[in-house]
Amino acid sequence: MFDLTYDNLKIENGEYIITLIESKTKKLNRRNVSVLGYGKGVKILEKYKGKDEKFLFPKLTDKKIRDGVVMLRTIINAKVPFTFYGSRHFCLSDLASRNIGVNDLQDFAKHSDIRTTQYYLHAQSLEKNLRNAFKQD
Repeated sequence: MFDLTYDNLKIENGEYIITLIESKTKKLNRRNVSVLGYGKGVKILEKYKGKDEKFLFPKLTDKKIRDGVVMLRTIINAKVPFTFYGSRHFCLSDLASRNIGVNDLQDFAKHSDIRTTQYYLHAQSLEKNLRNAFKQD
């Protein structure tokens, strides 16, 4: 995301479209930013417009990302530490628990192998079974 340049951004029929070649899969990916986050994607693009002559978003260092995760842990008063990977895992597991289809999850996570995505569905299924098994009546 942080390597996106203004060359990746197009406006088609009044909507912001980001196109890029995925580094992992080498496939063309097109995303309609106008619908991301119910229009918040456009607001984010407009916020950062002109901050850099080449890139759409400012570059984040590993330290800034780690600091952001620490700040998030503080804001949500997390009882256990988590990492960037852990927050990604939580997000995908949460989406799986909301009955998002495996193909949509795979596309969202950019997993090239469906078995990687299925792991999140199995983790959710196990958690539900354990909760039910230990539920007190």
